[in-house]
Amino acid sequence: MKVGEFHLHCSIKQLVDEKLELTFSVLSNHKLIQESIIKVDLAMVTVKLRVKIAALGHRH
Repeated sequence: MKVGEFHLHCSIKQLVDEKLELTFSVLSNHKLIQESIIKVDLAMVTVKLRVKIAALGHRH
């Protein structure tokens, strides 16, 4: 859950500039999330990250 929040705190530009790689790395474990992120725009990636990661946290 902390990972998701950390990404949210970072700006969209920063996320795309250097955090994007880390983001995809973490999402690599979850195919469902990865697919969703690829489909949505970079600007929406932040929102999707929060929702998806939050759901996983509650689920786990």
